[in-house]
Amino acid sequence: MRKFVDWDSIEPLYRAGTLSIHKITDQYAADHQNSQTWKITVHHTAIIKKARQCGWTRNLAGKVKDRIKEKLVTKLVTKTQNGDQAKGKMSDNDIIERAAEEGSNVIIRHRDEIFALLEQEELLLTELKNQPKKLYLSTFRGKIIYKTIGLTVSEKSLTLKNLVIARSQRIMLERQAHNILEDTGKDKAPDLLKQIVGELPD
Repeated sequence: MRKFVDWDSIEPLYRAGTLSIHKITDQYAADHQNSQTWKITVHHTAIIKKARQCGWTRNLAGKVKDRIKEKLVTKLVTKTQNGDQAKGKMSDNDIIERAAEEGSNVIIRHRDEIFALLEQEELLLTELKNQPKKLYLSTFRGKIIYKTIGLTVSEKSLTLKNLVIARSQRIMLERQAHNILEDTGKDKAPDLLKQIVGELPD
């Protein structure tokens, strides 16, 4: 039996404007991997062509961002999760609501991760003050020699620096994929940690 692309599931993802075309193809494949009715993959060029034919526009991104901000305040208070949206033809409000749900989840998770990272920083600083040790192994005339020596401050600082850089870069990429960061033409990486932690009132 010939299978077709489930365009009804692609349209809201496209019109929400929060995912790139390639991300939409990935999302479609994940959602339809076990489908017996629909094609399980779709090419990005097919999505672009379909959007032109049907007049789809990615004009809901601004409304999605506004709705994300509204949902964030509510979620941080209630800590509740909404159920999945029912499948089928979705209205503009449904599209905005679903995209805002995903975007607000990203921000809340990132805030939690940043606070966890700050706790790790404090633990590392405490270890530095307590002069942590490491095991040094060597050989001399066929004998194994080992002793404990203190870690250098630069070793611990480098570990902490690498952790912060890796975490901030991953968060930056994921937020860009969800169209959460404002495009001002400036590099926001140095201020990313402060932005996420201070994004909403506690």
